[in-house]
Amino acid sequence: MPASAARRCSRSDLKVTQIDLSGISTPPFFIEETDGSIPNDEISVTVTNIDNRGFPRTTLEIELEQGPLQPPRVIGRAIAPVPALRAEKSHTVTVDTNGFKLPKHISLHPIEVVGFVNPKFHPHELHFANNAHVSPPIPVIARRWNVSQFSAHTTSTTFVGGGPGTLDIKDQTQPGFYWQYDHFDFLNHVFLYDGHGAIGETATLSGTVCNGTGSGCASHATWSTPNTDFAIDYGETHYNGTLFAKSESPFAVPLQCTPASPPPLMQRWLDITTYANGFDGVSSHVGAQTLSDTGTQAGAITYAWKFTADVP
Repeated sequence: MPASAARRCSRSDLKVTQIDLSGISTPPFFIEETDGSIPNDEISVTVTNIDNRGFPRTTLEIELEQGPLQPPRVIGRAIAPVPALRAEKSHTVTVDTNGFKLPKHISLHPIEVVGFVNPKFHPHELHFANNAHVSPPIPVIARRWNVSQFSAHTTSTTFVGGGPGTLDIKDQTQPGFYWQYDHFDFLNHVFLYDGHGAIGETATLSGTVCNGTGSGCASHATWSTPNTDFAIDYGETHYNGTLFAKSESPFAVPLQCTPASPPPLMQRWLDITTYANGFDGVSSHVGAQTLSDTGTQAGAITYAWKFTADVP
């Protein structure tokens, strides 16, 4: 074919060559605030004319898609002009989330960024399959999880100091306890949260010689890590949490015994953990806004918890 005929048959070809998520974080993730908004993060999309002819100006659509259904729900869209591009030249468009608020109910599902250049398919191109590009799923995490229950309970501890009997012990977080996001752990690839608030413990001795009940309270503006923390993996399919209380000061359990009462029993604290068939993490599903379960360790301690994402 003559060169002149080849030039007449040649058509330009635009391609979305890159979606740059480094303006969000590394690795990329969004944090949803308690009002449903996400921070002011930047997303850059690059368009390249990969053919040997110029291409007139057109437009680029950038969409945020989210939700459990396929195709996902479009929750945001930006349309930007793309100038005329000579052969092998590129143009990058940067948009920011600027306090964008996520929709309710699906807000903790991952977000995908979709770039689509020349959406009206005019003028015609050599290929249209490369006009669109989709980013990997970007996790969305809640800034804060409220704790309505986090407890450890044992009723089978044998008491030997006051005759035959049992010691019933229960640790429980108090109202207002919450987990607050702190940082991303690159080594373990998990999101880490600090614990804030108070816990209480009650111990009740029931025996043939001695009886007694006592309670204590421990509170920290921020509980010490890494002993106390809550973690969610990057894929948002597993989580675990531990509240380390053994280091707290023991509290007194006054005893009433026959024939005479000894000094109070000094009761130590139980640790609380999300133990469910082991300590390796609890399975969850992507997008969950409530995490709850129970577990029993060696038939002696029962754990229960319910964490709710503080999102609209």
